[in-house]
Amino acid sequence: MDGYIPGQSRAAHHHLAARFEICVDALLEAHGGMDYHDSALRGPCMNGISLGMLSAFLGEPASIGRLMRLDEALTRRIYRRLIWDELRADRLPPGLDLALIAFALEAGPHAAILALQKALGATASGALDETTRHRLQGIDAMPVIEGIFAALFAHCLALGAIPGRALEQLRKAALDMPGPG
Repeated sequence: MDGYIPGQSRAAHHHLAARFEICVDALLEAHGGMDYHDSALRGPCMNGISLGMLSAFLGEPASIGRLMRLDEALTRRIYRRLIWDELRADRLPPGLDLALIAFALEAGPHAAILALQKALGATASGALDETTRHRLQGIDAMPVIEGIFAALFAHCLALGAIPGRALEQLRKAALDMPGPG
């Protein structure tokens, strides 16, 4: 992969790449490969993509076999269409984009935006509306990122799942990303 060295952080490798690529690299670093028991709700996942997400992307029921053959290129297309574009994450500050797509991967884009609005103290509309975008201007992203991951961990616990290594890895990566407000 374009000079990627195994063991090197994929997110660090793409320091000049588009925000989408940086965030997806972090997701693949945390969720890469097959996980047969991701959670009671999501079931088996490949590269963080559940059978339900793959089915939604394909527009038809997907099989476990098809999920197991999911390659990185298709994974990126699914992340782009079902999460990144839905969140309009290209309009978010660095780090906050990763926090929201990590949340959306677990609970969906609508729930991720609600978590963002709660962390910002904005009205809960479930849409990245003008009020929410206004509150994002010039913010210190770190406390908002922490609030989103706290909500994500609570979401997992409410479903009876203990937040794992992948979510903690994504939280750390998101907190390491923000630059000056």
